[in-house]
Amino acid sequence: MRSETLLVERARSGDEAAFREISEMYRRELEAHCYRMLGSLADAEDALQDTLVRAWKGLAGFEGRASLRTWLYRIASNACIDLAARRPARSMPDRVGPPLAPGTLPAGPVADPIWLDPAPADLLSTGEASPEARVSARQSVEVAFMTVLHELPAAQRAVLLLREVIGFSAAETAELLDSTVAAVNSSLQRARATLDQRRGPPRAALDDEEARALLRRYIEAWESGAPDMFAALLRDDAILTMPPMAAWFAGAAAIGGFVTWLRDNAGPARLRPVDIAGGTGAGVYLRAPGDPLYRPAGLHVIEWAGDRVAAIHAFLRPDLFARFGLPAELTP
Repeated sequence: MRSETLLVERARSGDEAAFREISEMYRRELEAHCYRMLGSLADAEDALQDTLVRAWKGLAGFEGRASLRTWLYRIASNACIDLAARRPARSMPDRVGPPLAPGTLPAGPVADPIWLDPAPADLLSTGEASPEARVSARQSVEVAFMTVLHELPAAQRAVLLLREVIGFSAAETAELLDSTVAAVNSSLQRARATLDQRRGPPRAALDDEEARALLRRYIEAWESGAPDMFAALLRDDAILTMPPMAAWFAGAAAIGGFVTWLRDNAGPARLRPVDIAGGTGAGVYLRAPGDPLYRPAGLHVIEWAGDRVAAIHAFLRPDLFARFGLPAELTP
């Protein structure tokens, strides 16, 4: 802490190098917080940069009554609330409309930025949470959690994250958000009630070895093109979403039919494991007829219930492949 105090003193005197060093100490956990608040990698980066600009300009007013980390979370939370007020709410296709009928093909993508982004594993916060945190860093970036989280108003979202993910006390959270302890407790109670009502039943967490084994089965099923192998992986009530398309499929039969059509019309697939925050993931490449190369098609985030697939979120975002460390193409 002594070295941090010295850095703050240097930064307050105008030392930009000292401020950059401070920024790097907290950058990852602040970006993770902004991502949870906003549901978008690009918006999280914008909010992080806004936070750092506000912090640099306001450093002279930092009196040290709270820790520097707490002060930065105050700035970041309010920057995110401000940005959220200017952005549409983020969601997933299965929350905004009915599923497609079996045999129906999806229409084109929705261009508006209304969908959640997947998050790379390196975005997971390394900040230490207090014992008051009830939601783990991994759980807090799962698609199922993020989807319901973004059905909360931004201020409620901030309270829930600060209290139950970051682990700030009610008094600290009230100070961060210029609120009162009573208001924070009331907001948290409402947020918890919404999450309990809208979240599905909890699923047992997979250990790393189980996750790798299931992902190998998933990749084999996709690459083999064997419909029976793929169908055997799906729960009867599984869903397939495909943001930025609004269309989605419900049920193993409907998903299997669409995947068979995709294989017949889009060409063979190759998959590569990818580190997805809060889930099991793969980058999917397709080779169109006459194309010598496999091209990026989508990032699959897979939710498991036991050893079967409960949901496939196929983010059709080739522009995100580089962010997840995936190559731009694959050779046969």
